[in-house]
Amino acid sequence: MSLRPSRGDRPPASNVSISTTRAGFWLLSGKFLARSLDLVSLLVLARLLSPEDFGLVAIATTVLVIVETVFDLPLVQALVRQGDLSDSMLTTAFTLGLMRGLTICLIMVLAAWPLAWIYGDPRLTALLAALALAPAMRSVVSPRLVLFMQRFDFRPEFALDLIQKGATLAVAIVAAILTGSYWSLAIGSVVGPTAAAAASYVIAPMRP
Repeated sequence: MSLRPSRGDRPPASNVSISTTRAGFWLLSGKFLARSLDLVSLLVLARLLSPEDFGLVAIATTVLVIVETVFDLPLVQALVRQGDLSDSMLTTAFTLGLMRGLTICLIMVLAAWPLAWIYGDPRLTALLAALALAPAMRSVVSPRLVLFMQRFDFRPEFALDLIQKGATLAVAIVAAILTGSYWSLAIGSVVGPTAAAAASYVIAPMRP
């Protein structure tokens, strides 16, 4: 069954510039507010945690970013270019995203102990394994969101940015107050993408 929006949902050619301007507004606004929340989170957590906590999480996050970059799959770009999206295309995109997330999780878990040994810090073992959940959650965001992108409607992406950063900020601060541990940073990093992934299926419902 085709899931492509009807022509009435797509902006007329005469309004393409207006649609592009609106799309840019929502994208830039979302990124600006997300970075603002990141700054607030950094300022607050810097008062609650020690530099050693930030350094430990920074090491684990750097490894995670490298692994994510290596296994990057431009699924959204591929779907946006499709003129007529079907259920099977979206399901395939979900499956590939899930496989990517599980692969990253497996690699992070397998690399956790060797990296902890190399850095001489056994705390990295559990930390790397826990942080692997973040890319797994980012990989299973509803592929149906691409239908909004095809209509130059980036309000859902704006909402998901705020949901992710807001959840990360709130949970990390509460965890830092309660525990005073570097785990507050890790928990926030996982809860944010999880909240955004769950919200994506409310905004763009899909049964994988």
